[in-house]
Amino acid sequence: MSQEMENTIEQFKSLKISSVISQWTMIRAYARTLPDSDLLEYYSSQKNKPDLIKSVLQKRDLKRLAAGQHKAIGKLIDEFAKRKRGYSHLRLALVRRYDFASKADRRRIVESLLSEYKQDRILAYQMLKLNWDSYFTDKLVSLYNQYNDRECLIVFIKHYPRTILQDKFDALVEQFDYPYACYCMGPDFAEKIDKYKMKPNEWLRLMATFKQKVSEAEAEAILYYTFAMGLLEYLSYRETWSTELVSVNALGVIRDLGRLGYADIIVRFGKILEQTQALIQPGTIIYTIDKYSFPSKLYQILPKIEVEDGYHSEVKKWAETVNAIDSNNCNNVKLLIDSVPAEKVDDDDLPF
Repeated sequence: MSQEMENTIEQFKSLKISSVISQWTMIRAYARTLPDSDLLEYYSSQKNKPDLIKSVLQKRDLKRLAAGQHKAIGKLIDEFAKRKRGYSHLRLALVRRYDFASKADRRRIVESLLSEYKQDRILAYQMLKLNWDSYFTDKLVSLYNQYNDRECLIVFIKHYPRTILQDKFDALVEQFDYPYACYCMGPDFAEKIDKYKMKPNEWLRLMATFKQKVSEAEAEAILYYTFAMGLLEYLSYRETWSTELVSVNALGVIRDLGRLGYADIIVRFGKILEQTQALIQPGTIIYTIDKYSFPSKLYQILPKIEVEDGYHSEVKKWAETVNAIDSNNCNNVKLLIDSVPAEKVDDDDLPF
């Protein structure tokens, strides 16, 4: 490749123009004018392989792209299979060949990586996650039974039928957690979910995701519970905070109430939030709050919760305590505060 051609591409890359898309278009258009040999030479010389050039190579169906790719792929796989010392360069060559290989060659590459070496298997799992091939369905089940690779479970979640996932439910719980395992099972699993094995806001998230009915009373109770416990948890390890009163978990509950169609609950909570805000004297940057007087005032603002059968046990216990609090007797507030962990517990949020 001539120095002039290389300089032209680098010049396009350094252009300070208003639109990145314009820059990409110019580079791709110029690359299309280059002969195969020059284009391959430029691509192979780059440490970080440019996607713009790669897309042009893909359209031309060029299958041998970077250093070491002039070998027949069968020979490359045979050398890799011997796993001699310093074979990592062969692994890298196979990875580079994969994107441009035919379906049959891709299958051979993945097969060569699905070995007793975990680092190689992880590469194969990543390939199958993005480019699924049902040929490996039974192979991956066998490998998971042998090695229990977390990365293999991720391929199951993305591509396998629910019937196979149900057989791996306990493994999903062990590798991730119970709420996420339930999510992976899909809406048909909703009736089997044990709400008491997760936090109230996690259960509400699953119900909203699966479009399952939740009573308005319980949904509202979960919102108040999550909001109040978020504040108490914060007060358990510090007495100052910035302007955000609503925890990440409580914000998630509000989002799920919107998905469930409970507009009235959201409107009522907005008024309670205004009253809560009025209890706090803001500073220049942060609020300073008395950790014992503030909760008693907060619980006088929150509406009494009518506890019904089937409520989440955490919400039920909390509501019964709150309902016993009145303006003349706030002793139970201290019990509530003391029940919150003394150390910070990070907000949990499901990955969906």
